[in-house]
Amino acid sequence: MLSLYLQTLETDEERGRFARLYACYRDLMFRAADRLLHNDMDAEDAVHQAFLAILKHFSKVRRVDAPATKAYVVLIARRKAIDILRAKSRFVDTGGNVPGGLQPSLPEDADLADAMLSLPERYREALLLRYAHGYSAAELAALWGIKKSSAQTVLWRAKKALEERLEGDPDE
Repeated sequence: MLSLYLQTLETDEERGRFARLYACYRDLMFRAADRLLHNDMDAEDAVHQAFLAILKHFSKVRRVDAPATKAYVVLIARRKAIDILRAKSRFVDTGGNVPGGLQPSLPEDADLADAMLSLPERYREALLLRYAHGYSAAELAALWGIKKSSAQTVLWRAKKALEERLEGDPDE
């Protein structure tokens, strides 16, 4: 399967970096998807779809061994697993509250990190993908399977909620 992914990349440097990413995180992504799906075949499908999604935005993956990359690939695998669950059950969980998630790396600023952790998962995910990974609202919409305007609304609400939490901090 790896050779199929590598064929889509243009340079040897990208191929090498993607091969390292695949080797490092494939099993972790599978476990994250399987935790949600409880079915090996569906988990494999989720991982495959996740790698296809990662390939579309592979230029944004700078370092394979970075904690942000680990959080990113697990997040994508979980999202693809949720998509499979939704397709199977026709149930849409708009809150994004799925148990067993990996906490992405948060900013070093303790107040900001605490405020981020207090946000709902969907808001935290939106902010991290937008500002830590550089995703546009259109890319987030495509990733989540929603309209661009809906992704913009999620981002706006996430920023507003974070702002409220930071303003409410008594240490300031």
